[in-house]
Amino acid sequence: MTINLGLTKKIKLSEVLYFKAKSNYTIIYLTKGRQISIPKTLKTFEETLVTTNFFRIDRAYIINLGFVKMLYKSGRNIEVELINKIKIPIARRRRGDFNKFTRRSRIVLPKVIDHKPNIL
Repeated sequence: MTINLGLTKKIKLSEVLYFKAKSNYTIIYLTKGRQISIPKTLKTFEETLVTTNFFRIDRAYIINLGFVKMLYKSGRNIEVELINKIKIPIARRRRGDFNKFTRRSRIVLPKVIDHKPNIL
């Protein structure tokens, strides 16, 4: 499956790690470290990706659940770590929807690990 970025640009969804909002632009982070900046809002991509394994975990990020490496819990906060070692927090308001989405989609995610911050 591909997503049309306008004009003649298309990318495979299987190559997208996550989308990050930046004002009225969206930065698409791809496997192999590539990035593409597109003059579309994150909401536009969210509406396009509704039937895929992508989930908006907060107001600035949509992640590809296929690239989740680990889930960390620290107190009341939960973070998703992707395969590129980027950690992104799941918004408290989105946690319930996140759990429903993963159950409904039958996506198998790693077990949540309690993460205690390093204290110096």
